[in-house]
Amino acid sequence: MYRKSAKQKQLEYLGKYLSNGYQFALVDELGEVKSAYRYQYETKHTRVLKGQKIVKLKELFDSVLSQ
Repeated sequence: MYRKSAKQKQLEYLGKYLSNGYQFALVDELGEVKSAYRYQYETKHTRVLKGQKIVKLKELFDSVLSQ
């Protein structure tokens, strides 16, 4: 057995979200995904806490890959 790196874990979680049809996510100031949504209007109806922003999961996945 081997341990997965932080990048591998993050790519795995983002891949699971994308494969289940989620398109948008609420991300905190540390870059951690707090929740994922299929439609943008769902993210606008949720309460965005201080420091969180709405991000497209595909863009987040691409940024992790480029690191």
